[in-house]
Amino acid sequence: MGLSNKRPALLALTAGSMMLSIGTAQAELTANAAITSNYIFHGVTQSDSGPALQGGLDYGHDSGLYLGTWASTVDKGDETGLEVDFYGGVSRDIGDFSYNVGVVTYQFTNSAHGSAEEVYFGGSFNMLHATYVFGDGYDYAELVVDTQFSGYSLNVRLGNTMNDDASDVVDYGISVGRELEMFDVRAGVASTNADNSDTEFFISLSKGFDL
Repeated sequence: MGLSNKRPALLALTAGSMMLSIGTAQAELTANAAITSNYIFHGVTQSDSGPALQGGLDYGHDSGLYLGTWASTVDKGDETGLEVDFYGGVSRDIGDFSYNVGVVTYQFTNSAHGSAEEVYFGGSFNMLHATYVFGDGYDYAELVVDTQFSGYSLNVRLGNTMNDDASDVVDYGISVGRELEMFDVRAGVASTNADNSDTEFFISLSKGFDL
């Protein structure tokens, strides 16, 4: 999915506050499902360079408040399992500029992956998107260029994990997507500058649903 996180208790509190403020105003519930040949996050495979099944559910309000959950199968260190993310925040458009502030928690059913919580701040202007993440023992900054050409979408991203022990890791990736029939098809490549880092490839098929 590619977001960030905070503590489950804080996320639940935030969700409760959002629900109280929503009242009877208009809201939207959507879902998404995908299959990918390789689940890559920050330039590193989370599925042992193998396939993964993914899906999510999102609730968005006209005020800009949103809540969501997303899940994926994972595989690391001979341990398979499930990643489940919960997130909430606020996102608004101001002319050509938009911002996104929220919290997210990543939870895993296998011990090889470590659960994490983050707070994230993002801003977008036309095709440029920047996000800064505060985690436990690290910060993360990302710059993304997202544009369209001849019916295709192009996504180029550069990220930097800044660990408290000064062992920074730069990750990067590029992908191209196109809508075919009822589905979104995307293919790409990603890697990092870490020692012994592999170049990871993926192709995915996804679809969104209005509920």
